[in-house]
Amino acid sequence: AAITPRIDAFAAESVLFERCYCQIAICGASRTSILTGLRPETTGVVGNDDQWREAVPDAVSLPRQFRDAGYRTFASGKINDPRNGDLDDAWDDQDERSGVDSAEPALALLDRVAEGDSGEPFFAALGFDQPHCPWTPTPEAAAAHPPDSAERSIGPGRETRAGWINRCLPDARDDDAADLTAITELTEDEARAAVSGYAASITDLDAMVGAVLDRAGELGLLENTIVIFWSGDHGFSLGDGGAWGKWTNYDSATRIPLIMQVPGTPAARVEGMVEAVDMYPTLLELTGVGLPAQQLDGVSFAPLLAEPEQPWRSAVFTRYGWSRSVKDERYNLIVDDWSGTTSLFDRVDDPQELSDIAAEQPEVVARLRAVLDAGPGSADPR
Repeated sequence: AAITPRIDAFAAESVLFERCYCQIAICGASRTSILTGLRPETTGVVGNDDQWREAVPDAVSLPRQFRDAGYRTFASGKINDPRNGDLDDAWDDQDERSGVDSAEPALALLDRVAEGDSGEPFFAALGFDQPHCPWTPTPEAAAAHPPDSAERSIGPGRETRAGWINRCLPDARDDDAADLTAITELTEDEARAAVSGYAASITDLDAMVGAVLDRAGELGLLENTIVIFWSGDHGFSLGDGGAWGKWTNYDSATRIPLIMQVPGTPAARVEGMVEAVDMYPTLLELTGVGLPAQQLDGVSFAPLLAEPEQPWRSAVFTRYGWSRSVKDERYNLIVDDWSGTTSLFDRVDDPQELSDIAAEQPEVVARLRAVLDAGPGSADPR
C-alpha cells in the first residue's frame, strides 16, 4: 500500500466517500463528464480526441459556472484534457502546463489567490501528474516501496501491451526489442515493479498535497472553504481482473478517491455509492450557485454530508468502448455489446475481480442486466 500520511490525516478530519466511481476510465472523457456534469452517453465524448464543445455547445463548464456567479477562478496543472478542447473561458488565472510533478506551480497559484480581494469567493483547481505514467518516483519514495515488499496478489494474468510496459516502466525493456502494440506478458519482476512504482508515485503526491494544505493554511485560504481531494480521471488496474492499466470497467479502473472537507460538517465515512458526475450539482448546492444551461445528469450528494448513513444510490454505471457496467453494493456486471459476453464479479469476496461467476449466478446477472438496461436514472436516490 502507498504511504500517505498527509492524505490520511486530511481524511481523518473530513468526509471520506468509500465508494466513488468515475463514468469512464479514460482521461479526457472522464474529465469532460466531471466538468460538464454530463455522462458520456449524453455528450458522446468517449475518447481523448472527442471535442466536448462541439458535442454539447450549450453546456457550461463547472468553473465557468462559478466564474459567472462572481467567483475568481484559478487553475494549475491538468484540469481538463486539452485534447478534448479548451474550457469555455473558465479561468481568471491559469497555469497552462498540463503535466505537473511539483507542488511549486500550485503554491505559486495559491499565493496569487491570496493577493486578491479577501471578500471575493474563489474556485481553485490544482492538478498533479502523479501517479500517471511514467512512474519516476523520488529516491525516498522508491526506497519506501521496494518491489519485493508488494503486499497484494499480482494476479494470474499478466498480459498487456508492450507499449504499456515501456511507458509506465521505461527501464523495463528496450524500445527496439518489442513491437509496442504487441500483446506481451509481464514478468514477475516487472509486475512487482509496477505495483511498487505506482505506490511510490502516490507517496510523492501525498507530499505535494501536504505542501498545498500547509500553504493554504498559512495564507488563511482554508477558512469557510470547501476542500476536495479526488482523482480527476479514473483508477488504475495492477493485475485486477488480469488487467494492467485503465480502459476497463473493473473496480480498480473506475473507483476513485473522494475526500471532502466542508465547513461545519463533522468528519465521517460514507459507504453510499456516488459518481464523479455528481460533483457538479453537489458543489452548486453547497455554495448556492445556480444551475447551468444544461440539464445535469448527476445528482447532488450534499444530503450525505448531513446524514452519511442514509440509503443512497442503488447502483453506479460505468462504460468503456462497447463495454458497459453496473455495480451495486456487492456485484459488478460487465456487458460487452460487441462480443456479446457477460461477466459478473463479487467485489466483496473477490475484490480483485479475478473470478467470473456469471455462469454460477444467473439470477444476479438477470437482475443487474435489467438495471443496466433501465439506465442510471433508475438507480438515483429517491
